Amino acid sequence: KVAHLARLVRTARCTVVYAGAGLSTAAGIGDYASSNAAAHAGQEKAPSLAAALQEKIADKEVGGGSSFKSPLCAQPTLAHRVLTALHGAGRMHRLVQQNHDGLPQKAGLPQSAVNEIHGACHDPSNPVVPMNGDLRSVLFSDLLACEEGADLGVAVGTSLCGMNADRVVTTA
Repeated sequence: KVAHLARLVRTARCTVVYAGAGLSTAAGIGDYASSNAAAHAGQEKAPSLAAALQEKIADKEVGGGSSFKSPLCAQPTLAHRVLTALHGAGRMHRLVQQNHDGLPQKAGLPQSAVNEIHGACHDPSNPVVPMNGDLRSVLFSDLLACEEGADLGVAVGTSLCGMNADRVVTTA
């Protein structure tokens, strides 16, 4: 399968990678969007980025001495570094990601190659969009351009559960 994927990536004119929360779980960031609780049965689940930040704020407000470390301190995984290398080699046009964690950028991926369609915790100009919120028009326009131009869409760390942004993979 990996050899087949490599052939597809080498021959594609415009590869768009669409990433979900599963891309960052190895970095210790919880997959808060998953509805498959059975997949996590018997496992201690890492807190989502938003939940962990709220916990930290609450802990500070009550003066607790938690040893909590912010998910903003998480480090990129091998997968983030591979995506950065793909982009550096000219094999990935854009990363459209549902995550808010900034790990691709920490791995060296230029911001211009990342569409954080649902917002970013590290970027005040791109606030996190609630589930019932509206996507930023500039990011949605970029998503549509990626959908139209991609001849290869690669989904990683996402179940493609019906989000509007899934179109970037399903259309290609």
